[in-house]
Amino acid sequence: MKKPKNKCWGESIVKIFEDIRAVAENFSQFGITDLTNFWIKKVKFWAEENDDLELLSVVYIFEIWKDKESLKKITLIVSERQQYFLRRKEIKNNIFIAHNHNDPLAKELQMFLFKEKFNPIIMQEQPNTGTTIFDKFTNLEFNIAIILLTEDPNFKKTTKISQFKANVIFEAGYCYSHLDDRANVIIMYDGKVEIPSNIGAIEYIKIDKDWKYNLTNSLKARGLMKS
Repeated sequence: MKKPKNKCWGESIVKIFEDIRAVAENFSQFGITDLTNFWIKKVKFWAEENDDLELLSVVYIFEIWKDKESLKKITLIVSERQQYFLRRKEIKNNIFIAHNHNDPLAKELQMFLFKEKFNPIIMQEQPNTGTTIFDKFTNLEFNIAIILLTEDPNFKKTTKISQFKANVIFEAGYCYSHLDDRANVIIMYDGKVEIPSNIGAIEYIKIDKDWKYNLTNSLKARGLMKS
């Protein structure tokens, strides 16, 4: 679904689901009541606030026909939104780290995130289930991706610009398309490699003596750490 505009959308949809479900259960017996209209208005307001056109279209149909099927569909869609929110809440501290193989900074970053109560995910540490790398990737659930663009020590320099492993840019591309909010992709770079310049809505943090401070501020800005 489309990323909601309202930061409190999740908490509100959980409450709305519990109430609209009760309204739907009583619809057969009592029909349209003031309570029905009250909660339909709340659902409509939520859908408008969050540009949820699928839900909004069904609300419009119910307002015209006042039928049981439309109300059931509203309840189903609201339930889906609730489950989506609850799942997002579970994985909000999961941070995927893409990096060159044997990059010491990846371990340092992993330990830093552990210390700050996050769950850092490194591909090489995931269990090998015999599936393809892509399948393994798509089974991961995370809210933030940190891409380490650092010099590949095995790359033979022919220019002043170093290279990073191809897997890193592949993983960066997957994260960019996978996450609902593309701003949740953070690129950390060491200044020795050429960084992509045509990717929008991505934050760049230079790897220097202040990278932990800058990363902390970035995570705080996303509401993932206390200020």
